[in-house]
Amino acid sequence: HLERPTTKDYYRNKFYIQDVLINRLENAEYEILKINTLVGFTHEYIYYFFVGMYFSSSNSNKELINEIIENIHLKQNSLIAIFTIHHTQNKELLENILAHCVCSLDKTKPAELTTEETHFMGELLSQLPTDIVSKKPIAETRRELRELEDKTLAKSGKPNEIEKTSISYEIGAIEINKGLRIIEVLGQILKNRGGSFEKRIVQDTLDNTISLGLRILSILLETLRTDEFTNWLGLAVDKADEEHFANHNKHLSDERKKRFVERSIQMFSYVMTVTMLNRISDSISTEKMNEAVVLLANKNPTPAYRMVSFLARLSQNGIDTDELKDLIATFDKNKNHWAKRTLSYYVQVYLNTHNVVYNERQKIFSIIKVDYIPNKFIP
Repeated sequence: HLERPTTKDYYRNKFYIQDVLINRLENAEYEILKINTLVGFTHEYIYYFFVGMYFSSSNSNKELINEIIENIHLKQNSLIAIFTIHHTQNKELLENILAHCVCSLDKTKPAELTTEETHFMGELLSQLPTDIVSKKPIAETRRELRELEDKTLAKSGKPNEIEKTSISYEIGAIEINKGLRIIEVLGQILKNRGGSFEKRIVQDTLDNTISLGLRILSILLETLRTDEFTNWLGLAVDKADEEHFANHNKHLSDERKKRFVERSIQMFSYVMTVTMLNRISDSISTEKMNEAVVLLANKNPTPAYRMVSFLARLSQNGIDTDELKDLIATFDKNKNHWAKRTLSYYVQVYLNTHNVVYNERQKIFSIIKVDYIPNKFIP
């Protein structure tokens, strides 16, 4: 009876590999591999890194790549596509991926975030503070923000019901999730392979990325304001009211419940809009895209495009005070209180987490009409 050789023995016999390397990969503090009879990755992104490398180096995977893009709403497919783009030098493969990504939700008009589209959130804005400047040191605020982002990322890493392949899920939800994944893929192409294409193709891809995100936002905002969603939320409030009555022997008034539903819809809409603006701008935020982003915003000067353009360049170049002043003036002129307030929030968050020189900082506070607070450096 011969024992089956272990995976370690197999690699030792086939490759010149030192035990110290294997031990490092199996390090308990940061384990990368589990090596028994098979090799397993303990971090899925490392696994998909190598899967993407395989697809990028093979010319016989065109049909499989097409299938992956067609089902990109599945998390594993989006990760394979992203890492394939990361590795590949094959322009034809990139063009094939682009061709499959540009037509998602193309019958929906992108959100513009004009005064007319955002006025229904006016009551919410009147209840929110205008000043969110932190009085804490920048380092502490950054640390808190990173912790919040880590918690958000941890939650987003949990299995998503939409990702399961089941015909019981509505096609609308799948298409939205597919669109969100496509934004990630197109963003990866722009960031990693933007220099491989002519400017015209880059600009079209950039426009498709932003437009797709705004179309998704348009669908979500419309959904939140449908009678169906309002009724669903009303039923949830009625259920909560019954629990309140059981505990306190008192019902909420119909007017109070109605107001709660209205405010909740406004809050959901606001959070959804800010989330999508962040997602779109993050996907295209790279210094090499700055010129193209500005050109695109000039071509499509809607509040949505201009906000995305400003945010995409914010992390790269900081706050352009001339542009900020122009945006505030434009939003004021159009009485777009939502856009003006939201832009102010973005600027204040940046000021909370970045060191800005005294003169510029004073100027920014003056533009957004918030009482000046100096930088704090004490950790």
